[in-house]
Amino acid sequence: MTPKHWIDLLIGLAITGLILVGIEVSLGAAGLGEVPDATNWSRGFDPSARYLVPHAEPPGSWQTRFKHKTRPEVTVPPKGELPRILTFGGSNTAGFDTGYMEQVLAKELGSKGFEAFNLGRPGYGSERVKLIFLQALEVLDPDVVILYTGHNEFVERGFEMDLEAASAGGWATVPLRVARDTRLFNAIVQRYSQGGESRQKEPEAWDNEYQKFADITYDQTQEYFRAYKQNVRSMCEAALERGVRVVLCTIVYNRMSVPFSSTFPDDFDPAVVEEFEGLRRTALARLPEYLDVLLPTKEKHRLHAMDFSVRDREREKPAEVLQRNDYEGWRKAKGFLKKRDPMLQNASRWDAKVHRYYDAVLRHQRRDLGDQSRDRVLRAEKQLEQALTLYPEHPRALFELALTKHLVGRSGKSVAALLERAADLDRAPRKGSNMVNEIVRKVASQTEGVVLADIDRAFQECLPNGVVGWEWMADHCHLNRGGRDAITELMAAAVLENWRDLAAGGDLKEGASQGE
Repeated sequence: MTPKHWIDLLIGLAITGLILVGIEVSLGAAGLGEVPDATNWSRGFDPSARYLVPHAEPPGSWQTRFKHKTRPEVTVPPKGELPRILTFGGSNTAGFDTGYMEQVLAKELGSKGFEAFNLGRPGYGSERVKLIFLQALEVLDPDVVILYTGHNEFVERGFEMDLEAASAGGWATVPLRVARDTRLFNAIVQRYSQGGESRQKEPEAWDNEYQKFADITYDQTQEYFRAYKQNVRSMCEAALERGVRVVLCTIVYNRMSVPFSSTFPDDFDPAVVEEFEGLRRTALARLPEYLDVLLPTKEKHRLHAMDFSVRDREREKPAEVLQRNDYEGWRKAKGFLKKRDPMLQNASRWDAKVHRYYDAVLRHQRRDLGDQSRDRVLRAEKQLEQALTLYPEHPRALFELALTKHLVGRSGKSVAALLERAADLDRAPRKGSNMVNEIVRKVASQTEGVVLADIDRAFQECLPNGVVGWEWMADHCHLNRGGRDAITELMAAAVLENWRDLAAGGDLKEGASQGE
């Protein structure tokens, strides 16, 4: 290029730059094309971003900064006379009604004794919960923190994979990263995206989650849970160092929801794998066809809470299915759940998928063999057992054997044991497991001052053989409304049993680690 061409190019770039600056200034003056902050692009993984920021109304308050399109931000006012409870976790925690917790505590105490705020966020595992938790300790001055987390370790890792993929590509991605920090780029995105704003899927709605963990080994799974244990322990210790009381909760999960990922060790003999899978295929072909609904292999075929088509906060009368004779013979709760209504949403508003699931669940509970003979199902049981002698740690095969054993009338304890084993061995679980809850119990027992609320065990003790299933769960890990209210009451009970003095105006910090 000649010197004249270089001069023309530089002049052109300067003019273009001035035009772009003018457009940015104009869009800013018009309040258009606001640039999402780091919390939106990082989805909560950026430790340098602030997820709690000062808020003008009322003066001295703080507000979350999550930028989630379907959930409002949480505003926490300045600390008053009432002791403050904060709850942390994923979408399960986000579904807890802290207003209801305040009512439960006030009713027990005879006055409004606590204020409670919910900082649970959908899809957040312990890594991102910890970032929010530590910032909340700094600015929100809690007296009690409640941790209910452990379902989302692999949901969170799946999001992290998405971010890593989006940032890959070296120089090819630089223009996009620069552009997304301009008002012009965001104004265009907002103008042409659906409804004028980008839609964020709920974490459980992603269809490609299976492929992300298709090759994960069980040793790698254990690495994730070692990190989970460390995150939970460090949150507890950080709170106790500040004199904040801690309630650490075990998590309730659906034993009747099929595991997500089943793999063989890297060095496993391919010929044995082929024999194993051949036995499984033959066995499954002998089972009633309706069981296919309960054994999905794709995320979109699983039952999700959103399939009930009812807004999270709505309270509905029990669905007609709960009044049917076949349900009454299904299972009856005892203990604190005995007189509680699960609050399943009204069946007239269910998605068709929900009806298919509940029909399959009820038929399975009745031991309906469909068009298959008992002899064929017994042969399926034997073939699954034979497959598991080749490789005893296959989560899906263990789960399939549990369903089969129930059909032929085997011991409820043996069925329950298989279901627990299947959940524990899941390579990329998106629900809880006894393994997760044992981590919680161990951290609580080893960290002086932490109060354990063994919520999962409380549910188990109310149900035959400890099998928490579809009557209290809306999907693999989310409870229906009645279940969430029951957990809220158990959390409130843990606070009252240990720190009733807080509501009496006692010293809110001194002795916080004593658990009296």
